[in-house]
Amino acid sequence: MNHRLFYGTLLATALLGLLVSPAGATVVYSNLGSPQEFDTQNGWVVDGGVVAGQQLAVAFTPGSTVQFTDATVAMGIIFSNLAGSPLDLSLAANSAGLPGAPITDLMLGSGQSIGPFLPGNLATFVCAASCPVLNGGTQYWLVAQIPNLDLDHFESQAAWNWIVNNDYNSGTNFAYNDTQFGTGWVYSDPSFLRPAFEIDGTPVPEPASLWLLCSGVAGVAATLRGGKRS
Repeated sequence: MNHRLFYGTLLATALLGLLVSPAGATVVYSNLGSPQEFDTQNGWVVDGGVVAGQQLAVAFTPGSTVQFTDATVAMGIIFSNLAGSPLDLSLAANSAGLPGAPITDLMLGSGQSIGPFLPGNLATFVCAASCPVLNGGTQYWLVAQIPNLDLDHFESQAAWNWIVNNDYNSGTNFAYNDTQFGTGWVYSDPSFLRPAFEIDGTPVPEPASLWLLCSGVAGVAATLRGGKRS
């Protein structure tokens, strides 16, 4: 085989592999630390309506553009009449600094479960449908709630465990919504610790990187055509 053609083929294969094979998932945001830890004695209540129907939301901002893969949270069930977990998690867009329109619903990953609180446990949630691309430098919200306020869900309560590091609420990145009061989303007190969570995603090549890769593939293709004529 012509050496020019052989090495050109290898280079083209490598470049195309970069285009179609995403890198492994990376941590977009985490306050769990390494190894992952959370407060097993304290947490914020996620309520179905017994108290106020409280939803909770935490904000995060990807440093670069990623495709969301999963969210890991520390949670536990306080009370529920249901056989499975009554909790719903979702990703929401940012709207004037507070949770806005839903982006995608999440569901417990295969083999994952939420046990009782105390102590709570780590559980990983994945996309219920296709996972969205999250833009670097854009704020998003992870929202936890107990939905479908029929009798059983109404009586359900869960806890989202606190973190054990110093990830205090900034006054703009942790919010709650007591649905029975109809006040909408409100920032939590900035002296409060945020709940424990991690967001993971797969890096997405920036447009400039894609252009360079495509140019490289085109160059290799031209080399291969030249090699075949020699």
